[in-house]
Amino acid sequence: MLHSTSHLHKLWCQKERDASICQDIARELRLPIILARILYQRGITTPDLADNFLRPSLKQLPSPLAMKGMEEALAIIAGALRDGRPLTVYGDYDVDGITATVLVYSFLRELGGKSFYYQPNRLTEGYGVNKGGLASICQRLAADGFAEPGVLITVDCGISDAEAVAEAKRLGFSVIITDHHEPPSRLPTADAVINPLQSGCLFPFKQLAGVGVAFFLVMGLRSYLVNQGSWKDDCDIPNLKKYLDWVAFGTIADMVPLLGVNRILVKAGLEALTDKAGRKTLAPGLLHLFNVANIAAGDRQITAEDIAYRIGPRINAAGRLGVSAKAVELLLTEHDDDARQLAMELDEVNQERKNIENGVALQATQMAESSFNKDCRALVLWQEGWHPGVLGIVAARLTDMFNCPTVLLTVDNGMAKGSGRSVPGVNLYEVLVACRHENIEKFGGHEGAAGLVVRAGRLESFRENFKQVILEKYSVVDMTPKLWLDEMHIEFSELFQEIFFENYNRLRPFGVGNPEPVFAANKCRINATRTVGAEHKHLRFTMEQDGITARGIGFDFGRGVKELDGKLSSMDMAFTLRQNDFRGKTSWEINLVDFLVDSQQPLQNDNI
Repeated sequence: MLHSTSHLHKLWCQKERDASICQDIARELRLPIILARILYQRGITTPDLADNFLRPSLKQLPSPLAMKGMEEALAIIAGALRDGRPLTVYGDYDVDGITATVLVYSFLRELGGKSFYYQPNRLTEGYGVNKGGLASICQRLAADGFAEPGVLITVDCGISDAEAVAEAKRLGFSVIITDHHEPPSRLPTADAVINPLQSGCLFPFKQLAGVGVAFFLVMGLRSYLVNQGSWKDDCDIPNLKKYLDWVAFGTIADMVPLLGVNRILVKAGLEALTDKAGRKTLAPGLLHLFNVANIAAGDRQITAEDIAYRIGPRINAAGRLGVSAKAVELLLTEHDDDARQLAMELDEVNQERKNIENGVALQATQMAESSFNKDCRALVLWQEGWHPGVLGIVAARLTDMFNCPTVLLTVDNGMAKGSGRSVPGVNLYEVLVACRHENIEKFGGHEGAAGLVVRAGRLESFRENFKQVILEKYSVVDMTPKLWLDEMHIEFSELFQEIFFENYNRLRPFGVGNPEPVFAANKCRINATRTVGAEHKHLRFTMEQDGITARGIGFDFGRGVKELDGKLSSMDMAFTLRQNDFRGKTSWEINLVDFLVDSQQPLQNDNI
């Protein structure tokens, strides 16, 4: 049901659940019933599924050979390794592509391969494989004395680059595409295409990040070489666990669902990362990257939040501003001085990115506010001079602000290039497919995000087409912002007990597809409110229910404190839990998500 008085104007919802199934899960796994109900909300409806979720293991990973195109790719790479042919890894410039590049390049080097990598410049070359990049690779290989270009392996790109792949074949490359983006109806004419989304691929998990696809290529290659008898002793076989931190980085940063195979990879990667930090064996680049991000590596568990909000943006900034090769150098270097310098440079680049982003966001927000109305279902904005490297992140900000799909484009020399972001329930890729005739020169992406190129003269037509497609395909209800609750009527007496918190962390890592559980507590009393932080943006408070008190923080809720005047004695609050680790002691507090300032009508479960 819609509560018009919700502070964030959201529809508070909870999926229906089967109480008997939740009780079975709780009983068989000896879990608090709240944990069983949280698992049920995530589609985990049997004790076996719950056990696999709570105890993800690398043994649960499917075979790489289930991926269509894998056998052909492995034969090509193994042949190149045997014959001494060069292998060039061509990666995208975001965190996913950068970590996939580092992963495949490093493994090929470990195998003794003549491997190289190429990172396109986002500002001058754009997304994906391009002819200029291929020419640069050929020049470098020729300079190193190679008579033929060898094998080109794309990571996190290539599936939409039919023309460039044809050029690579003409130049003499054997081409292997590894990608996770939506495939076009006609695939490029590569020697092997590995993408779990392609037609006929039997791989059971379809939502891998680019680095996840790359990891299965590496898994498959190791198995292939083991079967070929490449190592005399088992102890000589490479241990792929040392690469899992890269897989965790790229998977978290690319915002794919942290479920199934992704959950297994990320959980193992974060554990490996924490273990390396604790034993002080982090690679120099990672050590100094953690230092500039003010993460005390080695003192606590490394979390998905650390990667998503503190490490990922610094790596991503390099690609956004056209220096992604610096990020690859940082992650690969074995020299402490070089690592320190590169980490500082990435930190400075990230600050520059923030400044550019804020400038574009200010202009774009003003444009959106002048054109937005209650019937508006989409935003398409453009401007000359906008930095192309920040358009995706600004589009995401506007998407959250106006709750509608948003496309931002920068115009240069008659062409508009940019990025789009969508809201839950609206498939951006399908919308662009419907708009592609006449209006879009090139595009690629997935349900929630995409990149595209439009002729400047077609921008008005594209905007109207984009809005019309969304108007026809999606209703107001589809696009109403929703807050999904795991517990609609939580009692503090259930929540604040040791056995619950002992099991709660087993739900981690949190992220897309496995968000932090959101609880709603009814008839709470709010005490001791005060604003904190720069410009008093945040709200500190204590929260009491039936005699149990918890400390709380509401980030960016400081400006809404006046709305609470006179209504603090009995409120409905939506919140997550926040763990504080200080001097070896762990404490838990409330992290405010939303609140109802007029909750005369009791909350009820909705099946939406």
